[in-house]
Amino acid sequence: MKRLMLVAGWVVVCLTLGCGKGNAGMNAPDVAAVKAAGSTLGKAVWADYVKMLDDLSALVGEKPDAATVKPKVAELRTRYVAVFVEHGRKREALDADGREGFDGALRAAFSSASDDMTAWLTDAVDHYRPTDAALADDLAAFNTLTQYANFEVLRKQKPDEAKRLGL
Repeated sequence: MKRLMLVAGWVVVCLTLGCGKGNAGMNAPDVAAVKAAGSTLGKAVWADYVKMLDDLSALVGEKPDAATVKPKVAELRTRYVAVFVEHGRKREALDADGREGFDGALRAAFSSASDDMTAWLTDAVDHYRPTDAALADDLAAFNTLTQYANFEVLRKQKPDEAKRLGL
């Protein structure tokens, strides 16, 4: 009898959750909700990207001495890598439709951003390059930190970094 109840319980779970069929058994509003959740997460990544740029601008916008700003830039990078990795963990938990919503929201945000949004960063990179190329490279890399929120991209573009983070 216990075995029959266990099998019946699994049947109910499978019928309710679709037993690994992904979203094949979902109706359109469910898929839309999953995509919307992914989109919300993608928008959160964009908001943190914009906040990161604001924080970085506050550090280097006035172009302080490289030796003074370099450790602050490194700390800021470390902090935002952690933020984007946490977003990436949430993205990993999404199914294909959720990831599609995430990727679409982030693509839309980047494509609608103006070039002026990072013009100050280009100026800062150009300013520091002659005296501290490593700092200039570190600054330029901020523009791509959102890849830490997409582990597939991070594994392809920075495999050593993905490995270091245990991804």
